[in-house]
Amino acid sequence: MGIGGSFISIAAGTLFFHLSLDDFNQVWSPDKPLPVLAESSIHIIALSILGGYSGLRLIAALSNAGIKKLEQQIQDVKGQLEDQKSDVSLTKAKTLLDAEDTEEAIQILEKYTENRPNDPSGWSLLGCAYKRTSPPRLIDAINAAEKATQLNPCKWLYLYNLACYKSLYSRPSEEVIKLLETAVKLSPSSEWLIKEIKGEADFSNLKEDPSFINFIDGL
Repeated sequence: MGIGGSFISIAAGTLFFHLSLDDFNQVWSPDKPLPVLAESSIHIIALSILGGYSGLRLIAALSNAGIKKLEQQIQDVKGQLEDQKSDVSLTKAKTLLDAEDTEEAIQILEKYTENRPNDPSGWSLLGCAYKRTSPPRLIDAINAAEKATQLNPCKWLYLYNLACYKSLYSRPSEEVIKLLETAVKLSPSSEWLIKEIKGEADFSNLKEDPSFINFIDGL
C-alpha cells in the first residue's frame, strides 16, 4: 500500500507541483551537477514518504466515494423501477374499473395506497372504485377522496369527485358548493367544467336546494 501511495504522490506532484518525470533520470545521470541531483532526490523521497503514509487514507477515500456513487445509482434505478411498477398497478386498476370488475380493482388500489400512501392519484382512483360498488361505499369514497385532496389540494378533479361523493351522501349543500367553487377556479377549462356540473347526475338531489340553485345560476 505504501508503494501505491508513493506512485499516487508522485502523480500528484506532476499535476500540482510541476514535477517532471525526467527527474528520475536526472537522479542517476552522471552529467548532472550535485545541487540538481540533491533537489530532485529530495522531491522524490519526500513524495514517496508522504505517499507511503497517506496512500492508504487516500485510496480508502477514493474507494468510499466510488461506493457512495454506486449506491446512489442503485437507489435511482430502484426508484425508477418502483415508479414503473406503480404505473402498471394504476393502469391495471383503471382497466378493471372500465371492465366493471370493481372488487378486484379495489384490492389492487387498497394495496397500492398502503404501499404508496403519499400518492394522491391512488387515493383518488380508490374513491372512484368505492363509489362504483353496489351499493356504493360512499363513506369510504369520501375518506379516500379527502386523502387525495389533502395530498394535492390544487387538483380540480379531486375536489370535483369529492363534491360528487358528498352530494350522493347527502352532505350539506354548502360543503358541496365550496368544493365546486374551488374546482372551477382551478380548472384549466372552467366553461367545460361548469357545463359538467349543470348536467351531473350526482347533484340531482340538490336540484331543489336554494343555495345550490343560486350557485348554478351564478356560474
